[in-house]
Amino acid sequence: MKNFILLCVLFVFSSSIYAKNEGQPISVEVTGKDKPIALIPGFTVPRDIWNPLVKELEKNYECHIVTLAGFGKKEPIEFPWLPKVNESLKNYILKNDLQNATIIGPSLGGTIATWLAAKNDLKLSKIILIDALTASGALMIPNFNPENLIYESPYNNQQLAINDVAFEQTAPAMAKSMSLKESAQEKIKTGYSNLTEKLMFMDIQITLN
Repeated sequence: MKNFILLCVLFVFSSSIYAKNEGQPISVEVTGKDKPIALIPGFTVPRDIWNPLVKELEKNYECHIVTLAGFGKKEPIEFPWLPKVNESLKNYILKNDLQNATIIGPSLGGTIATWLAAKNDLKLSKIILIDALTASGALMIPNFNPENLIYESPYNNQQLAINDVAFEQTAPAMAKSMSLKESAQEKIKTGYSNLTEKLMFMDIQITLN
């Protein structure tokens, strides 16, 4: 799991090298009406992952479906990636007057949701987190200190150079650690084995009051 998180961080960094200046940190699709809900995907995940949930929610809610820069066929942006995404989402909420909105986010999307909820100028209704933490590194890395994280190291370069066959061999273990359902494990494994997209799949069922 630690290696996967490192790969994710490195992927953002390597993608940012090739970013186009005109790239936007987020793009948002809006559907439905009434009370606003913002759906923020996890790391690497395109907004399509929300389609089954949005199909139900849009009957009673205005859904703001977010895609993060660099994924879902969107242009990457220059590093640092996450602060730009955070600020862009905050500005989007303010610009579109989405006060009292509900924010739903799995994994990194949930981490971003906690950041948004901590902003004094945002008055969110609630946040719904799925397998999310405010700082995953603090849980998984001994003596975690974000100031010590570096990108250029022999170990990181070795991880970046891993080939498709070697990476695919790690996918089953990753998948089993993320779901008890064999059908879901197969979806996750298939996503991880594709080094171009590294898509993650989730079965999410959420009931809102």
